[in-house]
Amino acid sequence: MTKEKLCLFMEAAVYLLDLHAIPWLEKALPHVEELAAVKKENEALKKENRAYQKEVIQLQKQMIEKQEEQINSVKATVQTELKSFSSAVTSTMKTEMKSVSKSCASAVAPKKIAAAVQKVADQDERSKNVIVYGLKEEKDEDLQNRVELILEDLGEKPVIRNCSRVGNGMRSDATRPVKFSLANSDHVRQVLRKAKLLRTKEGYDSVYVCPDRSLEERRAYKKLVEELMKKRTTETNKVHFIRNNKIVSFERDSAPRNADKT
Repeated sequence: MTKEKLCLFMEAAVYLLDLHAIPWLEKALPHVEELAAVKKENEALKKENRAYQKEVIQLQKQMIEKQEEQINSVKATVQTELKSFSSAVTSTMKTEMKSVSKSCASAVAPKKIAAAVQKVADQDERSKNVIVYGLKEEKDEDLQNRVELILEDLGEKPVIRNCSRVGNGMRSDATRPVKFSLANSDHVRQVLRKAKLLRTKEGYDSVYVCPDRSLEERRAYKKLVEELMKKRTTETNKVHFIRNNKIVSFERDSAPRNADKT
């Protein structure tokens, strides 16, 4: 290509740019300026966001430090209180242990141990026994057969053991109670639950089936019965009976049908 032709080509290119490209560039320039402004604003927002993040991180750090201070303070207080409490408990325990040690020294004396064991054994033995009061004595009586008949009237047929009168010799002024044993305390409780049914049977008006109580229990029960009789005399508008070793009273119209009127 000659120099003259190259000059003509360059002139044509400049002419085309002036004719077509420059007007388009002039139209796009405002948009370019807007993009530049948006970019600048975006950079400012990023910078502001970074500053905000730094501030949040700093606040979180301060909060964590504050919480650690509070936790350490609480720990110190708790440790101090625990030491104080532990000291007080230790002192109290030492005092109590000395007192218990002295009490135990006398409480575990052989005689007291033997008495406690004997008491438990007596309670276990009595729990298998039943006492019948008011069964008239007969000469040459078959006592076990008579007791079996009573239990049959109660709907029970347990195996009876060691059936005998309590006391020495037949007396004309008093009827000795009858004592007998069953296989276990469950049988005894079953018989005692049905004992009140005897009042509905002919010939048993004055016969009572009771548990085998200790001397202390008999005294307490006697006192309870005396109180019951007094209430029945003074408070005739109510129904009074013994249940679970306590006197229970009801208005006659509201008394339960199955009240045990001992």
